[in-house]
Amino acid sequence: MALATCDSLRELDRVDVADMRDKFIRWRDSQDYNVDLRFDIGGATASALASGHGLAGERDNGNGSLMRIVPLAFTDAGDDEIRSVSAITHAHPISCEACVTYVRYARLLRDGASPLEALHDKRVAYGLSGVASRTTTGVGVDDLTIIPKLNRKDVASSGFVIDTLAAAIWCLTTTTRYADCVLEAVNLGEDTDTTAAVAGGLAGIVYGMGAIPDEWLHLLRGKNVIDRCTNLPEDN
Repeated sequence: MALATCDSLRELDRVDVADMRDKFIRWRDSQDYNVDLRFDIGGATASALASGHGLAGERDNGNGSLMRIVPLAFTDAGDDEIRSVSAITHAHPISCEACVTYVRYARLLRDGASPLEALHDKRVAYGLSGVASRTTTGVGVDDLTIIPKLNRKDVASSGFVIDTLAAAIWCLTTTTRYADCVLEAVNLGEDTDTTAAVAGGLAGIVYGMGAIPDEWLHLLRGKNVIDRCTNLPEDN
């Protein structure tokens, strides 16, 4: 779905939620954004695509929109546009503000701030204040600057969107290499693939494509799909 998001932005050079939704349905039903058809689809995402509107209940705050939102860090989309992209599938304020906070953080990293510097930006640090109170391990998220100070046992990595956001930030701010960040995310357990994807998006911005281990890239399938959707230059 992140590739479908990239493809929509590449084609239209703007946020168009109707086009993104159409491309998400193509992801669900075809091989346009997959190697061997889709591997899995979350319950909220499946329901939202079937019904035509995002789920807005408090129990509908999985990480399905957060895992695909990083392409918006490379656009000038405003906060409301970011919320609208989340709301294609996940429309509750917790999910929407998690996506806004993530994109704000990613943009600061893109512009050269260190992971800790970016985290101390007030629009990031207090991005969830008043919307979400704590992770499933009881860690308060009114001030995200506490995350790097957490012990590993206090880092939740469930499918709850706030857990995923906090875990990704923790992995980035407690490691110094791309591979270490992603492996730390995987080793947290639970929803490992999504936590690693969200953390990896941030680490990719910080360390660049050259930091991705060659052995990982050599095993990657569907490179043509990635290149098409992201319009990467050949020397990348």
